[in-house]
Amino acid sequence: MATKLGIIKAAVIRAGGEPPQSLSDDSDDVIAAVALYDSVVLELLTAHAWTFATRWETVAATATEPPEPYQSEYAIPAECINVRDLRDQYGYKVQYEIVENVIWTYRNATTDAELTLVYNWYPSESRWPGDFAGVVEEFLVARLLETFEERIRALERGEVARLKLDRAMRRDRRQNPPAKVNNAPLLRAWRGRNVDRT
Repeated sequence: MATKLGIIKAAVIRAGGEPPQSLSDDSDDVIAAVALYDSVVLELLTAHAWTFATRWETVAATATEPPEPYQSEYAIPAECINVRDLRDQYGYKVQYEIVENVIWTYRNATTDAELTLVYNWYPSESRWPGDFAGVVEEFLVARLLETFEERIRALERGEVARLKLDRAMRRDRRQNPPAKVNNAPLLRAWRGRNVDRT
């Protein structure tokens, strides 16, 4: 099970520093690793629709009327770090614009009072798969080496990190088959409103 301290400790050791006992250690290596950690994690979490860090959530139209030509406004959940998709009740994609912490759409708020928002969020390290935790560690090592101007080693670790990220993404895609759009009105009518058994 991954932990923030465990990942930072491994990254600092691999970058040539002394292993920290806590995140509040005052060595330059630990201070740099803690400062870099969240930006590295956020960059990696938003790079892909990870199965462990993606949520599908129903969002309701707010009472605020957006400026034309937009017709409806929806609030973005506080846990959202990256909007990936917005879908209507039939599973079709909805065109949208993000303005600060809200979403504006061309949909009528009366007919589309609720939409489904697909977004990345930041789960605790204990929920991360092993390969993702390894990717975070690898990128953190590269960033630490770059910070302390060991550019050749940083480039080498960065290349390894990108290969590990690609492998982790491919593994994640295999366990996350694409969703079927099976709520379309014509499709339901053709099936006689029966349950989709395909």
